[in-house]
Amino acid sequence: MFSFKIGLIYYRWLHDAAWYWQSREDAEAERFVSELQRDEMGRRVNEEKWLERLERRERLEQQTAEIASKLLTVGLDLRAPPTNEPVFQLGALTPHVALADAQRYKKSMFLPSIAKVLRSSNSLKLEAYLREHKRGKYARYMVLTNGGRVAWSDPDFRQKIADFHSRIAYMVREMKRVWGVEVVARATEETLREHVLPAFDGVHLHANLVYIPPHFGKGRFGLFLSWLKKQNDGFGIKDCGRIKNVNEICKYVTKPAVSDKERAEVPGLVGTSDIRPERILWLHNAARLMHFWQPYHAFRDWCADLNLTRRRLYRTRGTGEIVKVPKLRVERRPAEDVSRENIWIGTTLPATRFGPIVEPVLLVLNWTDEPASASGKARLKRIKEFRYKCRQWALDAAFEGYKEPEPKATPIRSTTGQQLDKIGVPDWVSYMLANASGPPVGCLAGP
Repeated sequence: MFSFKIGLIYYRWLHDAAWYWQSREDAEAERFVSELQRDEMGRRVNEEKWLERLERRERLEQQTAEIASKLLTVGLDLRAPPTNEPVFQLGALTPHVALADAQRYKKSMFLPSIAKVLRSSNSLKLEAYLREHKRGKYARYMVLTNGGRVAWSDPDFRQKIADFHSRIAYMVREMKRVWGVEVVARATEETLREHVLPAFDGVHLHANLVYIPPHFGKGRFGLFLSWLKKQNDGFGIKDCGRIKNVNEICKYVTKPAVSDKERAEVPGLVGTSDIRPERILWLHNAARLMHFWQPYHAFRDWCADLNLTRRRLYRTRGTGEIVKVPKLRVERRPAEDVSRENIWIGTTLPATRFGPIVEPVLLVLNWTDEPASASGKARLKRIKEFRYKCRQWALDAAFEGYKEPEPKATPIRSTTGQQLDKIGVPDWVSYMLANASGPPVGCLAGP
């Protein structure tokens, strides 16, 4: 009986200590994210470049829809299953609402809009790691080629991809063991060609390998490359020098489309949206569960630590610094009724989703601006209070010396085709003053 009481006391003490440290960590995380949002809120990016990105985004959305429609004709449905609880994106400053991208398609490397998100995440992680690495500025990359092309509809294509990756994994171990070279990551690509000559028709399989060599003495780097090519006979190896831009390494697995200039330079070159549905399905099935992006050694541990410590990366607009931002835990309050209206499930880091204005984006389940339930109205009030606070932060930044340029009156279009009014007409400060004076717009009175 005595030991049971002692054990109960220790259990309560450990529970209280764990609760205290978790509460302290949550408070520090909320303060860090709040300060980051305040620093970034209301910054304005170059409008012309943002419109170019918007155009590219719409083009990728169109190509994604085309590829998904083609695959549907051959029995593969990559559309997200219908749900009764959609997730919406709400601008914290701008009044725009859109259905979240994750609600429309399943995760596939061959859907351009999904591949773009994966590519951006991988490139940001790679750049952040190389910045932290003491020899990251000496990082180089090489292109590895798997011999000849793979013929269309080759039933052994999946096995050939696996063998290609296995050879690279063995080469990575030998580079570390013999020469002390740290290999950071591998990014596999597939170049597609439709040509009348069999030697130029099919899929070209190659990979970009990022590595950090030790300090080689005079002439030893040449010996290293010679040894590498000799040990991997039949394996095309080309060193491409130091990395100037991580986007040189992190690319799409297959190009969604190719330009006329690229077709002129490489006859028969095609993108995923240009080929028949059966060939897209063949590519998809061969790549299923394959690791086309593979971090190695210290970089793999570094990425795992990000997930373990619940952190994500963000590039600040002011300094261009990449910071590790803690992920906030979703608050789960008991609902006053059974309604699931306006459930605020998270907030993205500041971005330019709806315009050239940097703002966080709220992720809201079952969004409605006219809730019928008491809990839905209470949640709507919290959302509007946060959006009001964001407008105040943007105003404070503007009045402390941040001066916004006069925006153009050119309208922009969302990815859904709806025309959006340009935020900041006649200027950004006037818009903020009109919307930030008084209580939050549409805020409910009382508790």
